[in-house]
Amino acid sequence: MAASDAEVIIGRSSVDHIGDIPLVDIDYKLGHDPYRMLKRSLDAAGAVFGLLLLWPVFIFYWGLKKQTLSTVVIASEKKEPVAVTVLGKFQGSFSDLKFWQKIPLLKDVFIGKISFVGAEIVPVLNRNHNKIHLKPGITGLVQLYRAQNLSEIEKEKYELFYLKNYSPFFDVEILAKSIFRI
Repeated sequence: MAASDAEVIIGRSSVDHIGDIPLVDIDYKLGHDPYRMLKRSLDAAGAVFGLLLLWPVFIFYWGLKKQTLSTVVIASEKKEPVAVTVLGKFQGSFSDLKFWQKIPLLKDVFIGKISFVGAEIVPVLNRNHNKIHLKPGITGLVQLYRAQNLSEIEKEKYELFYLKNYSPFFDVEILAKSIFRI
C-alpha cells in the first residue's frame, strides 16, 4: 500500500495500481547481495579487531572478577530466535548492560548472529519477533534514541529509516555516535 500524506518514501520504488489501490514496491539497498556481503564483511572485520583489542578487558572481568557468561535468547529478523552471550547476570534489558558486559557479543557479531548496527536487541519474551525487519545490532538508531522512551511504532520507523538509507558510511556514523555517547 502507498504511504499516507505524512510519510515520504525514500529510495527507488515503483507504484502499481490495482483499481484505486496504489501498491508500492520499494527497493532497499540492504536487500541486494553486494550490500549484504559488504555489511557482513565489515561486521566480521570489526569483530575480529574488537576481540583482539578488548580481550584483556574480557579476561579481567571473566577471570579475575569471576563474572559468569549468560546466554540470552533474542528475537531475530528470521522466524527463529537466536542465542547470544553476555558477561555477568542478564537483568532483562540490553540497554542496561555496561560496556564490558557486551564484549562477548563481538563473538556473535563475528559468527553472524547479530550485527554492529541493526535493530534493537530484545529478548524473545519482550517483543513479537516476527515484526523485526533487520538483523539485531549492538547499536542502531533505536539504541541511540532509547532515552526518549520510544513507542513500538517509533522503533519500527527508525528500523525502516535505516533500511531505506543504508550505507557503510551511515553505519560508521551510527557507530561513532554510539561510541562518543558512552
